[in-house]
Amino acid sequence: MSKRVNMYSPSPIYFSERQTAEFLGYSVEWLRKNVLQLEQQYGFPRIDPAIGKRHAPSIEVWAQERNSRHRQIEQVKTHSATGNTHAF
Repeated sequence: MSKRVNMYSPSPIYFSERQTAEFLGYSVEWLRKNVLQLEQQYGFPRIDPAIGKRHAPSIEVWAQERNSRHRQIEQVKTHSATGNTHAF
């Protein structure tokens, strides 16, 4: 009798601190050192007290929104530097 292999591997809905750090491209030590500032100053998703981990989709949304805001700020700086005052 052959074993059936499940090819479906769902993405985790919650990240451990290690997974969170890896998602951000940093070490766990970096995350631990900077997490309070990230949460308080930048709105980084907090640990869910019932689960003990961070909600992975919320982290992804946070990162996408930060990237989007960064691009908008850079566009404003570029337009200001070139003297382009038209709204976009």
